[in-house]
Amino acid sequence: MNKINLSFFLRHFYRDLRAGNLTLVLLSLVIAISSISCISFLSDRVKQSLNKDIQASLGADRRISSDRPLNEEFIDSAEKLGLKSAKGVRFPSMVFYENTSKLVSLKAISSEYPLKGQLEIETFSGLEVNPKLSNDSVWIDSSLMNQLNVNLNDYIFVGNKKFKISGTVKYEPDRGINFVNFAPRVFISMKALEQTGLIQDGSRVTYRLWLSSENEEVLKKFDQLILTKLQPGQKIDTISNARPDLNEALSKANSFLSLIGMITILMSAVAIALASRQLANSQKDSVALMQALGCNYKTLRNISFFELSMVLAVGFFLGCFFGYLIQLILGWFLIEFSDINLPHLSLPSLWVFLQAFVIAVLLVITFSWPILHKTFKSNPFFTLRFEKAKLLNFRFFKNENVFYLIFLIFSMLLMLFVTTKNLILALIVGAGFILMAVIFFLICLLFFKVISFINISCRKTQFNKFQFVWLNFIRATKRRGLSISAQIVGLGLSISALSVSAFIQNDLVRAWENLLPDDAPNNFVINIQQDQKKEFVNFLSSYNIEDVTLYPMVKGRLIKKNDIEILPQNFELISTRRLLNREINLSYGIKIPSHNQIIDGDELNPDALEVSVEKGYAKNFDIQVGDYLGFDIAGEILTVKVTSIRNLKWESMEVNFFMFLSQAALIEKPQSAITAFYLNSEEKILNSEFSDFNKTNSYSQFKSDLLNKFSNLTIVDTDLIAKQVRRLISQSVFAVQFLFLFCLLSGCMVLWTSLSSSREERIREIAIYRSLGATKYQLALSQWFELCIVGFLTGFIATFMAQFLAIVIANYAFQLSMNFNFASLFLGGFTGAFFSLASGTLALKGVLSTPAIKILRET
Repeated sequence: MNKINLSFFLRHFYRDLRAGNLTLVLLSLVIAISSISCISFLSDRVKQSLNKDIQASLGADRRISSDRPLNEEFIDSAEKLGLKSAKGVRFPSMVFYENTSKLVSLKAISSEYPLKGQLEIETFSGLEVNPKLSNDSVWIDSSLMNQLNVNLNDYIFVGNKKFKISGTVKYEPDRGINFVNFAPRVFISMKALEQTGLIQDGSRVTYRLWLSSENEEVLKKFDQLILTKLQPGQKIDTISNARPDLNEALSKANSFLSLIGMITILMSAVAIALASRQLANSQKDSVALMQALGCNYKTLRNISFFELSMVLAVGFFLGCFFGYLIQLILGWFLIEFSDINLPHLSLPSLWVFLQAFVIAVLLVITFSWPILHKTFKSNPFFTLRFEKAKLLNFRFFKNENVFYLIFLIFSMLLMLFVTTKNLILALIVGAGFILMAVIFFLICLLFFKVISFINISCRKTQFNKFQFVWLNFIRATKRRGLSISAQIVGLGLSISALSVSAFIQNDLVRAWENLLPDDAPNNFVINIQQDQKKEFVNFLSSYNIEDVTLYPMVKGRLIKKNDIEILPQNFELISTRRLLNREINLSYGIKIPSHNQIIDGDELNPDALEVSVEKGYAKNFDIQVGDYLGFDIAGEILTVKVTSIRNLKWESMEVNFFMFLSQAALIEKPQSAITAFYLNSEEKILNSEFSDFNKTNSYSQFKSDLLNKFSNLTIVDTDLIAKQVRRLISQSVFAVQFLFLFCLLSGCMVLWTSLSSSREERIREIAIYRSLGATKYQLALSQWFELCIVGFLTGFIATFMAQFLAIVIANYAFQLSMNFNFASLFLGGFTGAFFSLASGTLALKGVLSTPAIKILRET
């Protein structure tokens, strides 16, 4: 491209931009790119926040656990790569104080622990974060202080060694909620472990190695080195597998944010197509004149290509800029006006910009270029000879070849997939909107046929004072059939998109809030014996803790499926082998707990030998409804039939079991009970007969009273874990509601472009009517009537179809149940009428006030 051509192209682009011909195309592109880049930036920040929580829950970036002493090769590999490391050992043991002994979970740590997160220890000096533990000191849980009736600076025995209690554990970053961790914690140093003499041959010990690095690439290299060297009984915990509850919540949040991005992109695509059509019609005379003066096809194509390339470049950079700016505003708002704290986005991911650029290119080459390309392929003689009011008539379904239609569908699905990275969601949304576009097009044809029939019938009828308004609307459908069709399709898809996102947003937010309400269980109590149940429930009632469900718990190990022995060595995954190598907790009841959802099969028969299996567990072992499972329970074999597969919400903090059996199967087996309940740790608890009147009746005192009354019980506070999930939900809900504004902006752009495209033709019509004696009031009433009737019908039908699509998306993409709401149909109709009238009034502003003589002279 030489300097003369470049200068000419730039002048042509600047002229069209200043004239406003490219404004709507550019604005639609900026809104689409702003939406997807903002969502990506925000998702990165939420993911960084979540990763910090998960790193804290690991105590590092990586954690290796082993049932045998760790291979020095692991440590050597970490040192060569420059990783920070800490060592630890964990196992159950007994501690002694005077004549009292307690079973505890002993944890020996090196001085570097923890590498991530905070270990909070309460000492005589106050609360200390990540202090160093001396060889002659221990830190113990506050609950153990009450059970042993000891104080700081008292001495206890751990094995052969005497230790001084120098602090109590307030928070341990990687404690977790596994049952093995339910015993009170005691910390000693690694150097003191050998002096205790506790580790002998055959001891059940878990060895741990914590590793961290600020360089993610180094961590990935370490993963590649170690994964091939892990032996049975060894595993590596990472951010992705350490907290499945948080990762599942984040996955759903990202999916819905991506859904908003997809809907915004779809509406922007419609707006870009309509704006490009308007641009083509505004350029048709100048293009024909240039053709008549000798400008060839190649030059015209290059001009159009250059303009769209400039629009693409400007739209991409402005979209990314505004997307980054909006997520900064959203992050600031979250930090300033809520208890949500998002980390600063250090360096934006290259994927965000690549994703935005690919979507921008697909939007332009799919929805703008084919329309403009048709302009300079038209016959200049035809364009200059026929009346100027005749608009370019693009009949995609009639004249365009099959290749373009396939390309359009493929490009749209590719855009949706790049946006969400979820193939199922992309296919559902894409197929749903393609189907809706076809339905709206068919509705337009039917609508025009009905209008023609009404027009014939009304010729023989006497009309009231609205005769002109009605006849003008009927004539408008004939004169501007394509324009009104575009308006109906564009408005219909916009309202459908807004309705889909609104319906799913409401149900998703409601489901999230119900998933983890403020009173979600935050305390687990285990080892409740049969003869303690009644007294335990009474104890909780005295503290105003009601409606507590006690779940029986029986230890068992899965050994057979359909009379075939299940062997750990037959499975590749270490996690699957581990499930077979240890006993799992079985429970039973008359019916499956209400917070479980049966996805396949039927409810349990309490009098038969039946079992319901958790979905993930069933998938690991290929268990189907109708299979027979064999369990080893205290040396006895129990065979039961699988009658259902259940879906569990692990993040709900309720008591859940992999296996839930019928009452007849386990009622006679040795068992204890477990329960979960909510207790506000920040408020005083009402006075109880079990409490010492002179003591502060707080949450700590409640635990002390409980353990004094039932010394065999173990109580575990999961409030921190619940707060992590609740904080993620709060971030997601706020982001969903905030980013819904992008959908509204895109919808307004569609309405604006669909109405602006008929502005010139409307001005000419009004000029002719004014010259024939029509009043301004009649013309305004006619315009309002057209906008309202098209808006109401479109909104009504769009809401009807949107609910079906929303139900499909909710069921298959988010596992939510939705019901059809008939009342929303009329709300959608009136909303469509309102938006159509409001946008039409703004887009057609000045049409009625333009002098008729001026228009007629220019025509």
